[in-house]
Amino acid sequence: MSIIDPIPAQAIIPFRKSNNGRRSAERLQRSALIYAAIAVLGILPILLNLAPGFQAAGLGLFLPGGGFAALGGWGWLGFAATLLLFAAGLIIWQKGDWAAMIMTDPEVPVGQGPILADCAYPDVLVAKAYSRGADLELVLYPGAAAGPREIGIARLEPGRLYRAGGADFTADASGQTRLTVDLQGRTALHIEPV
Repeated sequence: MSIIDPIPAQAIIPFRKSNNGRRSAERLQRSALIYAAIAVLGILPILLNLAPGFQAAGLGLFLPGGGFAALGGWGWLGFAATLLLFAAGLIIWQKGDWAAMIMTDPEVPVGQGPILADCAYPDVLVAKAYSRGADLELVLYPGAAAGPREIGIARLEPGRLYRAGGADFTADASGQTRLTVDLQGRTALHIEPV
C-alpha cells in the first residue's frame, strides 16, 4: 500500500532573461566578436583601395568564395560552387549541432566520476585526467626529479574497493583516498572499481 500526498509539490522555476547560461553566453559573445573582427579585416582592403589580390583575399575572408567573385569572369562560377559546398556542409552538419555543442552540458557521468583532487605542482605534472563516470585515467610526469609522489583522489564511491596499477585500495567514508605513485618518466595510472 502506498500513501499519495493529495497536494502536489510545486516546482519553482526561476525566470531567466536568456536561454543561454553565463558560460554559453560568454562563448557566443566571443565567437561573434571574432567573426566581426574577421569581417572588418576582409572589408578593409576594399575600403583602403589596395591591390586586387588583397581585395580578393579580403572578400574571401568576408564571404565564402568571395575571392572568386573579385576575379570576375569565370570566377563567378567558383563563387557559386563555393557557396553551394558551404551550404552542403551546413546541411550535413545538421540542424542544432552547433548550438548543442556550445549550449548543452556534458554527459552526466563526466561530473560524477573520480577526480584527481590533489597533487603537488610542479613536482607532479598532469598530462591526462579523464573519467568516464566510474573510473579515472591519469597520465603523470615527474616535475624536477623522478621519485615517489603522493596524489589525492576524490569523488570515489565511499567504502568501495578500487584498483590502481595492480594494487587495491578502499575509498574512505568521504569518497577520498591518497595514493603514492612512483613517477619515473611517463606514468599511466588507471583507477577503476573492482
